[in-house]
Amino acid sequence: MTCACADDEHRGLVAFRGTRATLLGEIGRIGMPASDFAVFDAGFRPVRLSDFRGEKVLVNSFPGLDRDSALKELADLAKLAAGKGDVRLLAIGMDLPYALERIAADAPAGVLLLSDHRDADFGRRNGLFMREFRLLARAVLAIDEAGRLRHQEIVADAAGPADLEKALRAFP
Repeated sequence: MTCACADDEHRGLVAFRGTRATLLGEIGRIGMPASDFAVFDAGFRPVRLSDFRGEKVLVNSFPGLDRDSALKELADLAKLAAGKGDVRLLAIGMDLPYALERIAADAPAGVLLLSDHRDADFGRRNGLFMREFRLLARAVLAIDEAGRLRHQEIVADAAGPADLEKALRAFP
């Protein structure tokens, strides 16, 4: 679906709880360098995509990580990715870093929980920030060792699941 919007404003691509949302930011293009971004871990330490240069990275964004559905999907992803032991798994939501500490107890091993709450830098740099809700759209991005976007899925229903198997197939 396309819209007659500014390059950094995308209407009609996603909905949250039945309400259409406007995504802000430039949506990446397959094969192009992925946009670097800064988010925070549970200890309020900054984490950047560029910290993982040289690694395969699968980035999952959620409106919030503090939901059973997000944790279940992350557990499914960790199982699927186990056969590809060299893939770094990042999960980004708008949760406060304080909440990440609590959520971490239920999160699968090997998944790095991150917060985009402070500046929405990840969301805005990847066209995944839902303006009306100040939340991230549900999406999955596969980024190769050279920092290029190899797969991107923006889920039409922000509460719905992503096709994790397809995302992992982006890595040889």
